[in-house]
Amino acid sequence: ARQGSAWLVRNSGTLRELRIPRDMGYPDLTASSNVAGFNDHGDSRYLHLEAGGEARVKLRAAAPVIPYLISAGGYLESLERDTHGVTFVLRGNTPFTVRLGGASGCRVAKGTHAARTTAVNELAVDLAEGTHALAIDCR
Repeated sequence: ARQGSAWLVRNSGTLRELRIPRDMGYPDLTASSNVAGFNDHGDSRYLHLEAGGEARVKLRAAAPVIPYLISAGGYLESLERDTHGVTFVLRGNTPFTVRLGGASGCRVAKGTHAARTTAVNELAVDLAEGTHALAIDCR
């Protein structure tokens, strides 16, 4: 449903991906709620939603310049943004990789995880099986 200039998405709490046409724009991560990031495939943009039964999605023309989730081979349990970056809590039943966009000048601030640059403004972090709090600092 439309809610002003945003979309309100309600579900039973299990919806984790939302597909939109790429030409609709990018998620505005500061004005949206329960949106962790996105990934493009063909003409579609897949929005990654946090757990819960409701997400508010506001779109904008430009890509985000703050860290966001591109992909994760594990389950996103929670996400918390602050003025210096973001903390993701992720769980995997096998070793997995997390890819983050909007990460220019950012570093892994919590844990012993080594990040590698995979593309401009992107970081990738390999994680062992289990639950991990991955704090990204962009000061």
